[in-house]
Amino acid sequence: MRATLTALLASLLLGAPPAAQAQFTYTTNAGVIILAGYSGSGGAVIISNFVTSIGYQAFEGCIGPASVTIPNSVVNIGVSAFLDCTGLTNVTMAGSVAGISQNAFGGCANLTALYFMGNAPSFGDSFEQVPATVYYLPGTTGWTLFSVLTGLPAVLWSTPPAIAFTSPTSGSNYSTISNTISLGGTASDIMGVTNVTWTNSRTGGAGTASGTNSWSASNISLDPGDNPIAVTAYDSAGDARAATLTVTLITGSLQLTILPPAAAHAGAQWQLDGGPTLLNSGATMSNLLVGSHTVSFIPVSGWTTPADQIVSVSNYSTASVTGSYLSLHVYPAAASAVPTNGFVVAVNVTDGGYGYTNTPNVRIIGGGGSGAQAEAAVSNGMVIAVQVLDAGHGYTNAPMVIIDPPFANPILGIAPASALVFSNLTVGGVYQLQQSVAWYWSNQPVHFTATNSVFTDIVPGVINSGAYRLALEPVPAQAFAAPEVVNGFVVGATVTDGGSGYFTNPTVSIVGGGGDNAGGVSQISGGVVTAITITNAGIGYTGAPMVEIGQPPAAAMSPAVQLVMRVDFANLNPYENYQIQFTPDLGATWGNWNGGLFTPTDVTNSQYLVVTNAAGFFRLQYAP
Repeated sequence: MRATLTALLASLLLGAPPAAQAQFTYTTNAGVIILAGYSGSGGAVIISNFVTSIGYQAFEGCIGPASVTIPNSVVNIGVSAFLDCTGLTNVTMAGSVAGISQNAFGGCANLTALYFMGNAPSFGDSFEQVPATVYYLPGTTGWTLFSVLTGLPAVLWSTPPAIAFTSPTSGSNYSTISNTISLGGTASDIMGVTNVTWTNSRTGGAGTASGTNSWSASNISLDPGDNPIAVTAYDSAGDARAATLTVTLITGSLQLTILPPAAAHAGAQWQLDGGPTLLNSGATMSNLLVGSHTVSFIPVSGWTTPADQIVSVSNYSTASVTGSYLSLHVYPAAASAVPTNGFVVAVNVTDGGYGYTNTPNVRIIGGGGSGAQAEAAVSNGMVIAVQVLDAGHGYTNAPMVIIDPPFANPILGIAPASALVFSNLTVGGVYQLQQSVAWYWSNQPVHFTATNSVFTDIVPGVINSGAYRLALEPVPAQAFAAPEVVNGFVVGATVTDGGSGYFTNPTVSIVGGGGDNAGGVSQISGGVVTAITITNAGIGYTGAPMVEIGQPPAAAMSPAVQLVMRVDFANLNPYENYQIQFTPDLGATWGNWNGGLFTPTDVTNSQYLVVTNAAGFFRLQYAP
């Protein structure tokens, strides 16, 4: 099915920016997206990376485009695609392009450079009436410069000779001399080639006094090497001529910084020209072709992604670019102090934070000194500077700089918990905390050697004293078995874990499964359950019942249980004072909770409060 897509529809369906797509018309055919037409105003045209083919006469006769960048998604350039684009001066073509169709660039009279970013695609008479010199850029073993008039690039040597060239025999009549010159080196040594200039003079031979017959050189494989390069060529009359080749190399780099640093810490990255490499903040891309490049940014949860940027890379320079993410959540700013001779002389903002609607307090803490004071400056929700008001004295190292988070009401969360208090432990004894799970005891992560006679642990929820126990090692292990059910009868049971510590045969109960009356007995050997014998198959079992084996005896103790509340706080200002308050009824007076005054060192804080009231309410009060 074929369908012409408007620019807006293409942007919505294909994920391309509407502004970039407004110049183009597309068609689709069996999933192939073809750029079918162009109606833009010109300048630098960058084709979107969802296009797979440039269609027949897509740009024909366009005067506007001065440069065109063809992305890595394009594999074919159609017949007469850029025919008679007289304003076109340079084209950058990705290595994915496999073929350039007939007369694709015919009549582009001002085309001065064609940059192939991979191996040269196949082409025949694609460049008729194009008097330009075209640069064939990165190859696998070298770089080649060739004239479009010859239509044939030079062979790239895997090991180029130091200098090699071919020339006609003196006196032969050649209308065009085709010399091949190569210098040693690799493609990684060079970024691009421009301004290739030949200067020449006759050195003797037949016809030295007759005219100035012109000659040309093509098929030149280049590498930086020595510059300029001296070679010998012959003119159309066969006369020897001395020539000097001067090569100006194109180099460029791009460095990008992601702001704010918190976005980079959250995983924000960038990529260049849709390439597969993801780069971190501060990374530099070197060896870039001079001209326009597209920087795009990777989405990160909790942050808005910056729009793509078109960046211009210049010869012999590094372009510096920033990409600014915006946080979807408020978070505090960060800064560092600069002490000199015991005084805090400056504070540098390392992260401006986000979400500030007022000016936060700044505290300078530690560092061996005292008295330093500073204030923050806020703009667009971020801390942009911190000014020192008092340098203080006596600082032997850099103190901490604490900037209050953006103003937000503290968040309080409450959940019930239980404090387990075990007494009369044997000092030096090794204990394992266990929880009652269904009909057996399960080991918990708490495992320790007692250093005193009392041990306390806190577990979530409201529990009774029989829900946990502390077992003295060696701790016996529970035995388990799986039933065998046939036609509603329990006909057997297989021991899956024999457990340990059994001194007598434990009881066996068969529970659930939809039936009843099944039963069995156990056998032990060496403290391990070795077998289960079914003594009554029961009846009516529609599913697998549970085979419950009695617990092995253990030296264990039960705890005294005290109800506590886990209170969690968020959105706190570090190093401020807060007071926990309580009231038994919302209509009653609030009172300070005994021991509830605290100074958090972070934006969050958690505490356990011992509860004696049957009901009540908590709140947090700022205590300056």
